[in-house]
Amino acid sequence: MNMFFGAHPQAQTPTAPEASSSKSAEASSSSAKQGSRAEQEERDLAEAIRLSLAEASSSSDKGKTPAPAPVVDVASSTAEVLAVDTSFNTLTADFVFPEELDFSTSRAASPARDGSEPSSAISRLSYSARNHNVRVQHQALSALLARLDAVESFGDEALRHARKEAVGRVEGALDEMENVIESRWRKWAGKERAESPVAVVTDAVPEPVDAAAVEQLVVEQLGQPERTLLADAPAGPASESVDVVEQTPSYPPIVDVSSESVDTLRPSSPVPSDVDTFLLPATSESDAQSVKKPSSSDEDVASDWSEVDA
Repeated sequence: MNMFFGAHPQAQTPTAPEASSSKSAEASSSSAKQGSRAEQEERDLAEAIRLSLAEASSSSDKGKTPAPAPVVDVASSTAEVLAVDTSFNTLTADFVFPEELDFSTSRAASPARDGSEPSSAISRLSYSARNHNVRVQHQALSALLARLDAVESFGDEALRHARKEAVGRVEGALDEMENVIESRWRKWAGKERAESPVAVVTDAVPEPVDAAAVEQLVVEQLGQPERTLLADAPAGPASESVDVVEQTPSYPPIVDVSSESVDTLRPSSPVPSDVDTFLLPATSESDAQSVKKPSSSDEDVASDWSEVDA
């Protein structure tokens, strides 16, 4: 029947080998992918092992050798050091010290320099037009030194050495400037001391002092009338005179009474006695006189008896 309808029976026979070939191609491609994947895994494993070994070696060598710095940081630090060095050369080449300097008269006259104060030399300069260039130069060198202090070496030996040399040059220029200012200030201070007038102190001769005036002054200071006795002193300076002040005592003076100056023991006029009289018997004045004075008859009798005895 295939022959009647014009069919070609051999057209369907090759389908089986084509299917088998496609399967083999797929199998080969999958195996190739698996092989490439395995190779990639092996390469990744080897890279991981290499990195782990590198990290272990770097950690063991830590502290012995500095880690390499980025190229950009080292280059920028080196460029900064070179720029500072160029600026320093320009400043030192153009600067000239003035012939004379103006110093402040308000500073201490002692030429001793205080070592604890690094800016003591520049601080002795006054703010004048003659000192302007010196102050500007000192400030510029100080700014260069601050720039060098801010430079990082990042462990690079060449950069560290270059920075150290630049710092030494700037510090040397600052020290030289301060030494020149210090020496000129010493000369100026010595000249000022030599030209300053010296006060001559002479011994003043004391003038003679009026004794009456001294007495009046003493009386006024004491505030009460007193007798002032001035001791006689030999002729000489008034400072050697001695003023003797005799004050009036508050108690009554003691009078030396002798027996010859008393006319009678009885006062001429009766004085009322302060003694209480109630203990004494009442006697009249005539009785008292009779007791005190002997009578004339008694005197005559006494004289008669004396004649008889004779």
